[in-house]
Amino acid sequence: MRLCIAGLAFSLLASDLTTLKSEWEPIGPDGGSVHVLAIDRARTSVVLAATRNGLLFRSEDQARHWTPLPLPRFPNVTIHALLIDPQRNGTYFVGLNDPNHRYGGLWRSDDSGLHWRRVEALAGRSVLSLAFRDSEPRLFAAGTDQGVYLSEDRGESWRAISPADNLEIKGIVSLAFDPREPDTLYAGTTHLPWKTTDRGANWTSVHDGMIDDSDVFSILTDRERAGRVYASACSGIYSSLDGGLKWQRAKGIPADNRRTYVITQDRDYPNLLYAGTTAGLWKSADAGLTWKKLHDAQVNSLVVDPHDGRVMYIATDGGGVLKSVDAGRTWAIRNRGLVNRSVSSALFTSSGLYATTMYENSYGGLFLLPKGKSDWTLVANQSKLLGENIRNLRAGPNRLVGDTFSGRIVSADGGRTWARISGKPIELPPPVLEGTPAFEVYANLRTRLASHPNGLFRSLDNGKSWVKVNKGLPEGFIRTVSCHPTRTTQCFALQGANLYGSRDGGQSWQMIGASTTIGTVLVKLLIDPASDGTIYAISADQGLYRRQIVAY
Repeated sequence: MRLCIAGLAFSLLASDLTTLKSEWEPIGPDGGSVHVLAIDRARTSVVLAATRNGLLFRSEDQARHWTPLPLPRFPNVTIHALLIDPQRNGTYFVGLNDPNHRYGGLWRSDDSGLHWRRVEALAGRSVLSLAFRDSEPRLFAAGTDQGVYLSEDRGESWRAISPADNLEIKGIVSLAFDPREPDTLYAGTTHLPWKTTDRGANWTSVHDGMIDDSDVFSILTDRERAGRVYASACSGIYSSLDGGLKWQRAKGIPADNRRTYVITQDRDYPNLLYAGTTAGLWKSADAGLTWKKLHDAQVNSLVVDPHDGRVMYIATDGGGVLKSVDAGRTWAIRNRGLVNRSVSSALFTSSGLYATTMYENSYGGLFLLPKGKSDWTLVANQSKLLGENIRNLRAGPNRLVGDTFSGRIVSADGGRTWARISGKPIELPPPVLEGTPAFEVYANLRTRLASHPNGLFRSLDNGKSWVKVNKGLPEGFIRTVSCHPTRTTQCFALQGANLYGSRDGGQSWQMIGASTTIGTVLVKLLIDPASDGTIYAISADQGLYRRQIVAY
C-alpha cells in the first residue's frame, strides 16, 4: 500500500509507552530516477531495477509491483550494472562502483536478492558493465575500472583478459559478445571501443569513423547479420558492417539528442532498433538508417521482453520505470513500490498528506495522498511551481505556503496553481552545543529540543541555556526530534532507525521501536495531529516511511 507521508503520531492512553507492531514501511511517493534494468530471460515476469545511488528493486509480475531488495549500501557507492543468470533461477549479479576502492566490485545473490556476497576475485574493482553470451551462457564478462575480466563457469571464477599496462583499456562501461564467434568480445571504454578475437590474448582498437574521445555506453552485436555491430556513445549512434573496423554515425537525430546510453534490437525483426538518449527514446525500422522519436524522457536503460518483442521497459531520470506493450507506441508508468525520491518536506491537511520533492522537473514537485486513498497524485510539477523547488511546505489560512530558495510561493486551491508573494523565509541559525551546531531544533512554547551529533539537548528558557538529556537515550547522534502538536509532552526522537519516545516533554526517554531492516537514513519525524497509532518519517532518498505502535 502507498500511504501517508512525513508525519508521526501515536496515542499514549495508559501509563507507559509501547511495543512495536511493525517495522518501518516505505509508502512513497512512488517513482524517481532509475539507472539500469535487467530482465530474466527464463522467467520474463521477473525484472530488476537499480538506481544509481544503490537501491535495487525486483518485480515478479512484469513491473506491476516492486519490492526493495536488501543489497548492501555503502557511502558514495553507485550501481552501474545488473545481470540475471539466464539458466540459474534467482542468481543475480550487481556491479558497484566505489571511487575509494573499498566496497566496489561484483556482488552476487543466489536466492533472488535476499542475501548477497561479494565476489572476491573482483573485490575493490569498480564493476561498470556485465554481459553474457546468449548461445553460451556460461561465458560472463565484467568491465571494470581496471579492464576486462572473463568467467567461463558462469561467474564462479574470474580472470583478467585485458593487458594491465594498457591504460586505454580501462573504464570498461560496455561489453558485447559476438553471437557467432565465442572468442570475440567488444569492450567500450570512456574513450572509444576495443575488440578481442582470442578471449583477450590480443586487443585491437576499433574506432575508425568515430568522433575522438567518445564514451561508448553500449555495444550491440547483430544476431542475424555477421559483422554488423552498433554502438551508442556520447557523440551519437554508430554502426559497422565489418566487425567494428569502420564506423558510420547515424543521421537524422538532433544534436541535443545524440548522447545515447543504450541501443537494443527487437526480438523478431533484426532491422528494428531502439535507442535511449538523454533527451528521449528513438526507433529505427531500417537498421539505423532513419530514426523516429517515441518518447521525450531521458532513457538510462532499456530492455525488451525476449519472448514478446512488443513488451519493453525503460529506466528514466525522475519518471522511474515506464512500460510499453505495443512496441513503444504508448507508455505507462509502472512504479508501485519503487521509491527513489528525496522528500524535502511534508504536511498533513484536511485534504490528506502533502509531500514536496526538489529538482525532478516534470516528474516531481508537490504530491498529495488524499485521505482514504492508497495512491499518490502529482498535484504540481516544477513548472507549475513557477520553476521553484519547495524546501518547506506550510499551512496558512486557507492556503499552502512554500518556502523556496528565492522566496515564497502560495496556493489557494490545494496546490494546483501558485503565485509569488513577498517576504523570504526566516531561518534562525541552529544553536552551537559542545562546539558543534545542532542538526535540528524542535520549538514548543518555552521548551526547545535539539538533535545533535553528540545526543539530545533540552532548553527551558527559549534556547538561552541547554542541558544534555541522558535518561533513556544512548550516546551518539540523534538525527531528528519532534513533539505532538497538541499533546505537547509526547515527544519522539530517532537514532538511526530506532525510535524513542518521551511522555514528559523530553526529560526521559525509552525505546519504543528498534529497527534492523531499513535500508535508508531517516532524517525527519512529523506528526499527524488527527492520527493515533501511526508514526511517519521522511527518509534521505526513499520517500516516506510509517510504522505502527500501540499503547498499553
